[in-house]
Amino acid sequence: MDKLDRRLIQLKIEREAVKKETDEASKKRMDLIAQEIAKLEREYADLDEVWQAEKANVAGTQHIKEEIDKVKLAMEDARAKVTGSGCPSCSTGSCRSSRHNSRRPTRKRRKRDRGRSCWRTQVGAEEIAEVVSRAYRHPRCPR
Repeated sequence: MDKLDRRLIQLKIEREAVKKETDEASKKRMDLIAQEIAKLEREYADLDEVWQAEKANVAGTQHIKEEIDKVKLAMEDARAKVTGSGCPSCSTGSCRSSRHNSRRPTRKRRKRDRGRSCWRTQVGAEEIAEVVSRAYRHPRCPR
């Protein structure tokens, strides 16, 4: 998304520069720039929609995990109070249903995306290499 955003900014700057020109070649270039801007804006909107959905999914999963932790604490308290009679919250099934719900969004997301994810929780070797190369790059080096 960052690359698309930078490219859109470049094209908009170029569009403003070409607006001042009046020759035929500049008019054709202006049309090409407008088409490319429209295409990139659609692509950016699609990626943004996927990112927002994934972000909401992760937030929902975190909420469910918090609920599970609360139920576990309630279970421990109940076990401490009631000896030998079992856990009252387990008899209602709330612990089991919360655990099941926490897995469901992950499965749906895996089926839907199949590797096309904007929201990542792990960093790969490629990202690490990019950050390290930027950190040790000479300031006057064009790359």
